[in-house]
Amino acid sequence: MTKPRWLQTPDDLPKSAAKYWDFYASGLRRKGRLTSRNVLQFRQLCLLAGTIDDAAGAIGADTIKRGRGRGRSGSSSGVSVLLTAQKQLAALLEAFRLNRPDIGPWL
Repeated sequence: MTKPRWLQTPDDLPKSAAKYWDFYASGLRRKGRLTSRNVLQFRQLCLLAGTIDDAAGAIGADTIKRGRGRGRSGSSSGVSVLLTAQKQLAALLEAFRLNRPDIGPWL
């Protein structure tokens, strides 16, 4: 049995988001939590999770480049992106019931 077209990892999804799609999509479909009706929400969830990864990586790289503990690191915009994405992600995690202890940690 082949995957429905809407369940396949979108070609235009950034790599940082695609890893979440690949990891969760099939399992969520089997549990009835991911359908063709809410696949756009799931896409947004994956994009936000990827954004969090990218922002955290950028913050870490900036901190290493500039040195720790020497005043402002210049990564405040990365922190802002990270915090905003985390807030937006929280509601989507709840909608897909991915913040439950039975599935393990999301991020």
